[in-house]
Amino acid sequence: MGGHGPNEVLVPPILRHRHSEGELLATRVEAGRLAAIGGARFERVVRTDRHVWYLLVVAVQIPEHHGKGAVRIPLTALENRLDVLPAFETQLRVGIACGNDHHGGDSNAAAPLESSSAALRFPQVGRLDLPAFWGGHTAVPLLDVEIIDYSPNRDQRIRDFVVLVSESVANQCQEARHAVFFVDITDEAHPWPVSTFQVPESDGGFCTRGGRFGSHGTQWHMGPPFYKKIQVFSWFNAGMRVVDIRNPFLPIEVGYYIPATTLNTDQRCITIKGVESCKTAIQTNNVEVDDRGLIYLVDRANTGLHLVELTGSAAEIIGR
Repeated sequence: MGGHGPNEVLVPPILRHRHSEGELLATRVEAGRLAAIGGARFERVVRTDRHVWYLLVVAVQIPEHHGKGAVRIPLTALENRLDVLPAFETQLRVGIACGNDHHGGDSNAAAPLESSSAALRFPQVGRLDLPAFWGGHTAVPLLDVEIIDYSPNRDQRIRDFVVLVSESVANQCQEARHAVFFVDITDEAHPWPVSTFQVPESDGGFCTRGGRFGSHGTQWHMGPPFYKKIQVFSWFNAGMRVVDIRNPFLPIEVGYYIPATTLNTDQRCITIKGVESCKTAIQTNNVEVDDRGLIYLVDRANTGLHLVELTGSAAEIIGR
């Protein structure tokens, strides 16, 4: 949109139940009487692909009976700019913040979209605070999980969960032990941890192998064949861990894979009591899965990419 005047800004209509193509709306022309509850402003948005969008946010109040309507946009932020969008705003988008939508802030406040702690907390429906020695690195929802063992129960046989992974950050266990937490969010206002998953250090003497030992992340893919059946976790020098999560109250490890180091694997160093220790260790950092049943592992210490396929009872869980 660089080089176009503000009267040519693309503005989508507000639709409550469906999407529609955008339409050109002349500047300062009121096409629908929707009361503004805040001035227009620019926000810089960094997308997950690291591209930057400049979002023009307009706060309006939409009555419950209102089906759709366009919004009058004063574009005050563009005044005194020679009626032309500068080059840095070539990715300008228009966003609408609705007054009766909690995602727009507290509509009853004097400044509904004010950048304050209270306004930022307004959309929050539940909260779980971790202690200082743990930190949430990855949170993935498991929704509509049917707990087979709860089938005789009248209520709450189907539950919602979040898989919460705390990240190990120090080499050779010079930190608190990190773990995976399964948090029941069926009652969104009261999230509650119901189980954990850990890898015993004694299984491989991991604290003396070098590098980090502990949890880091899990897959993002929320489709078959893995979703709500198998969760894969990266565990640094303990490789990847494969966990049966069909009952999140009782996660069970059903497999693991620890890649071998290569000539490309970097050393990991740490100073303990004034003495530096450097060791070469695998550092499985990220994991992902696909709809073919394959697992992808990326190493943090430059060992490379590994592709893994489940076998045995773990493969049977995902129908392979």
